[in-house]
Amino acid sequence: MSNDELIYGRGLARQAVVQFLVQLDFRCDSFEENLEKFAGFLAEDDELDSDIVNDEYFINVSKGVYSQKAELDKRITGFMRKDWSIDRINKVVAAILEVAFYEILNCEDIPDSVSINEAVKLTKRFADTKDYSFVNGILSSLEKSL
Repeated sequence: MSNDELIYGRGLARQAVVQFLVQLDFRCDSFEENLEKFAGFLAEDDELDSDIVNDEYFINVSKGVYSQKAELDKRITGFMRKDWSIDRINKVVAAILEVAFYEILNCEDIPDSVSINEAVKLTKRFADTKDYSFVNGILSSLEKSL
């Protein structure tokens, strides 16, 4: 997938969730305050519509990841090398993994293969070129463990 390739539908909402989670990781404001600021940011974005923050998927997944972040991060770390933790990886890659783990563990309407594929696409788009194989490996390990 090229960095210019457009993402549509739920893929855009998934991208917005990742961007929102990264913003949350850098700010000390409450979830609701960050959501308001993020909607303002989206109003100026050419690719994402600010109404996406009202999308059912966006709301459910962003709140779900936010409320389960510690548990998700612990599970993600469990699939990493013993001397690594989620704190050592790029914040964008961590957010992509959190979203994918949340979907795989909590969203029965989304096939695991779709969550994995979309996470890999987002990683190719927003992270280093080598990171997508790392993300694919972690998520494939999770899928096999279930």
